[in-house]
Amino acid sequence: MRLPADLYQAIKRHALDTAPRECVGLVGGFGGDLCAVFPLENIADDPTDQYQVALGDQQVALQTIANAGLKLCAVYHSHPRAAAVPSLRDIREAFPGIHIIIGMGKGLVTRAFSITGDPIRKVVEVPLEVG
Repeated sequence: MRLPADLYQAIKRHALDTAPRECVGLVGGFGGDLCAVFPLENIADDPTDQYQVALGDQQVALQTIANAGLKLCAVYHSHPRAAAVPSLRDIREAFPGIHIIIGMGKGLVTRAFSITGDPIRKVVEVPLEVG
């Protein structure tokens, strides 16, 4: 999966600006080529340890992606105090698909994972090319 530098900077900025809260957003594109970032508001009860998006905001973002002729390619979120790996909650609650995680626990690290299967989840790291 290729993440252009400008989109990476937008995601990174969102993560840094919202810390110590987790950020969350959607990424639209074509196949493995990502071309648009759609930041969303984290409305979780404990936004420092999880994320949740208002259903209406999610629907608006998905419609915007569709109207632009794009497909939903990934969800991104940050871990302000942890590594760039899916938490048990991330794995349990994630929709099947690609998840980009910005870990900020020991420096800024960005990784992508495919989370599939229901009810048994499978997590596989996806190569992420930035730039």
